[in-house]
Amino acid sequence: IFSLPKIIYVLSYDRDRINRIFNETNDVDSHYIDKIVQQEIKVPIITKDQIKTLYSVCIENIFLAYGVENENQAAYRPILQYVCSEVKDLRQFKRLINSAFSMCFCQKTQLYKPDLLAIEVIRFVAPDAYFEIYQSRNYFISHDIVYDMGLWQQSFEKEKFNGEGKKFFNSFLSTKKSLLDLLGTMFPYVLRYKQNQDLIADYPFNMDQECSNISNNMRICSGKYFDLYFNYASNDFMSIHQSVLAFLNSIHSRANPSYIIDALRTALTQISDEQQKEWFEQLQSQIGPRIVNYRNLSITLFNMIYNVDNSLQFLSLSARQRCTLIIAQGLSSCSEQEFAEFLSNASYSYGKIEIIREIIYWYTNQNTFSDKNDSIRKNQLAQLYNNLCKTILEKSIDLYSDEYYHQKNILGLYSYCSESDPQIFKQYIATIVSKENIYRILWDIITQGIGEEYLYSIDKKNIDIFLTMLRMLKLFFKPATRKIIQKSL
Repeated sequence: IFSLPKIIYVLSYDRDRINRIFNETNDVDSHYIDKIVQQEIKVPIITKDQIKTLYSVCIENIFLAYGVENENQAAYRPILQYVCSEVKDLRQFKRLINSAFSMCFCQKTQLYKPDLLAIEVIRFVAPDAYFEIYQSRNYFISHDIVYDMGLWQQSFEKEKFNGEGKKFFNSFLSTKKSLLDLLGTMFPYVLRYKQNQDLIADYPFNMDQECSNISNNMRICSGKYFDLYFNYASNDFMSIHQSVLAFLNSIHSRANPSYIIDALRTALTQISDEQQKEWFEQLQSQIGPRIVNYRNLSITLFNMIYNVDNSLQFLSLSARQRCTLIIAQGLSSCSEQEFAEFLSNASYSYGKIEIIREIIYWYTNQNTFSDKNDSIRKNQLAQLYNNLCKTILEKSIDLYSDEYYHQKNILGLYSYCSESDPQIFKQYIATIVSKENIYRILWDIITQGIGEEYLYSIDKKNIDIFLTMLRMLKLFFKPATRKIIQKSL
């Protein structure tokens, strides 16, 4: 049937397997194979070095096909080393390529590709380890733990966690030693275990470059993104990340401030007030290389500062406080002319004296603001702040009027007065207080706190700063009621 001219057939087969099949069939003699095969070529046993070379060439070509440039392949090297160590069979290697690599590179996700490919390779080669990593998340999530109350609480029992973590890794890696190096590149806790260090460092909440890189790149060890590596879903953190990048890309090199205002307003309308804290945190960490005209962004944020949420946050900055830090960083990087323009535009910003005071605070308390130029600009901002406060006091400008009122803005004036004579502040309040603004004054007197619950309190010290108790009673209550309250006091 197959005796066709000029045709040669190449058969690939296992001789032992063929003989077993022929022996099971009475109709065919096992020597019949000798009639079929005219020339036999022995395929040698593949060596470890040959496997490594084959795997390396294949994987490098696959990376290039998926758009991973040669200079970016270094991050994937631990994965290659693990594959060379654990994948012995070429057929298994082919299945690995068709499954793990396809899952990683064909999915539309912004997760960190080296981590995503690594966890997919682990799922294929060592599925038990894959599921144990997911189930034991507390020993693998080392960053952004404040977003998971359980993880955050356990960090306060450092000695207990370090001891139990070491026992866990001793057991987990006892039969999976080949995973140690690969997991060490993915999870800082594993790397510290490998180096015989405590899992939780002495200062777990420091905002160092490592923390910023892990969050920006959406690494698997982040509490924000860990679950996404296993379910390929999305969450608010990823949506905010995409929103921030879209905003920065849209304003990149834009010189028109009105365009930036529109872009920022559009971005903020697409997220809730609760999400603004995360939005501005990601904005600060992503802003560096992605924007040329930082000054225009700073001016826009300053002009729109009261559109930014200022809800209290536990052990972290509010969205508005983060915004003032971004403004300060932008003013630090702009030109002399641009900085002078900012000072000029802010010279009548009586409604933002507390914001200006906070910007000065960041110049004083951030390590990034340390050179001579920053010191000069800090003094110029302080001069602007002093001039605004002097004008308010001299002209009795009512900071509680609709034109200038914003909650806690008055604290900027109080801070200025407290450094010289606190009585000046009380005299100023006595000049402007009325039944029309007394509730705004009371709102500034109230102290808010957040812990296990949200708290409001009124400290007599705060009342004394603003008004005497008697003056408050006269403004709030009728004479008969005042007498009752005075007796109880």
